[in-house]
Amino acid sequence: MSEQIVLIAVAAFFAALISGLGGFGGGFIVVIALTPVVGAKAVIPLIAVYAIFNNLSRMYIYRKSIAWKLAIQFPLASLPGVYVGAKILAWIPERTLLGVLA
Repeated sequence: MSEQIVLIAVAAFFAALISGLGGFGGGFIVVIALTPVVGAKAVIPLIAVYAIFNNLSRMYIYRKSIAWKLAIQFPLASLPGVYVGAKILAWIPERTLLGVLA
């Protein structure tokens, strides 16, 4: 089990590095590393936590150059989609979700 934790930590580090350099792609790496360990259904909320911390760090770094009036529109517009997506995730069987992630 400790080997898995080390591998997940290494994958998370490289995912954050790639995401920090390119702005995207880190979530794919974390999904690949975590799915065999926690399962397809449990990996989605974990990716959400990863994305929150990843994006909060970028918000902090670029806080002076963010157009806040424009930026606030994104979370507001995405809330209905987030709700529907969470409902679908709760409803969809894990086997189907695994097929979608593959």
